[in-house]
Amino acid sequence: MRGAVLYAPAAAVGLSDFASAVAALLALVAVRLRVKGAIALVWIFSVIGIADLVFATMKAVAAEMYRFPMRWNWYILNFYVPMIVVGHVMILRYLLRRDGQPPQAQVSAS
Repeated sequence: MRGAVLYAPAAAVGLSDFASAVAALLALVAVRLRVKGAIALVWIFSVIGIADLVFATMKAVAAEMYRFPMRWNWYILNFYVPMIVVGHVMILRYLLRRDGQPPQAQVSAS
């Protein structure tokens, strides 16, 4: 019976994850091939990806999925999700730069 409780939110989250992954791949290919409008695809991916994070969090909390013993869930919540958030912050920082250039690493000669 436990699987039935988790099926609906897991399916919804899975579909939104899939949409985010497809948008990411399309944006990646477009940027790599320097397709006109590639930056627009990156914006679309960012909106879909951030919406996916918010949607998945809302669904998981509403379904009280944290009450179920899902061994792998700990790794997702503590490693994978923070990496996704940092990735989105970095992409948005790049997209919002006025000069359109990626941030350069600061190297100090000591």
